[in-house]
Amino acid sequence: MRSYRPSNLLKSLARPDDKVESIESKRSRLLYQSKKRGILENDIILGEFAEKYLKTMSPQELESYHKLINGEHMEWDLFYFLSGRKSPPEDVAKCSVYQKGRQTYSSHHSKFIYRFSGVRLGRMEKMVFDPRTLDNDKDISQYRDQRFQGSMRDQEVALRTSTTLYIGNLSYYTKEDQVYELFGRAGDVRRVIMGLDRFKKTPCGFCFVEYYTREDAEVALQCITNTRLDDRIIRCDWDAGFLEGRQYGRGKHGGQVRDEYRKDFDPERGGWNRMIAGRAEANPMGAQ
Repeated sequence: MRSYRPSNLLKSLARPDDKVESIESKRSRLLYQSKKRGILENDIILGEFAEKYLKTMSPQELESYHKLINGEHMEWDLFYFLSGRKSPPEDVAKCSVYQKGRQTYSSHHSKFIYRFSGVRLGRMEKMVFDPRTLDNDKDISQYRDQRFQGSMRDQEVALRTSTTLYIGNLSYYTKEDQVYELFGRAGDVRRVIMGLDRFKKTPCGFCFVEYYTREDAEVALQCITNTRLDDRIIRCDWDAGFLEGRQYGRGKHGGQVRDEYRKDFDPERGGWNRMIAGRAEANPMGAQ
């Protein structure tokens, strides 16, 4: 059975009206956000810090902490700020909550190192983002969006923190409900975006599956890739994150580029590729 949640749970919790939100409600909300923010969801830094200090924070400190974790700074920026690897902006540096966070990080450094933790999740080792591995030669993903708006390093960071998977080699006839049913076995699916022919707006053999948590996406990647859906072996890989427009095929004829060069007949993906089919129509007797 498919389960649904609000499209952006953390944003829906971002803040009720200050005049009606009690101090205890604010503490509970900030604690929840601290444990569920992307790469920090395993309470390695913000989670433990929040559990330790939120109960004793003054209203002013709670407001400062709210601005720190809900501001314009990305999750990995907070790691760099707290670990001292990157100088924080002036407004963050002056924040008393930030100073407490720095002290906590320094005194418990060994607990806050981002690494492959080896914590078991079923039969799989849970993967935790390590900003220090960004320059490693080993790629986290074989799939790269050639139109990604940013540097290679930005794309690597996005891949290592993403909750979105790219799914390839689908049948044109595979339904969205079938994708939900299969990938829902690995965790809570936020949404499925089916790939469409750029001109016909019909399915063209790929999709994006977005989970609520990185943890669930990791389970899906390890357990579902190379399994069968509609009697086809599907491919799964990390995706840097879905943006509007990426659901459309980029091939010359509107579908996927790979189908432009496919030489075999695939009845589940439109038969022959468009070039061979075009030659057959032009010369029915001579086309092979």
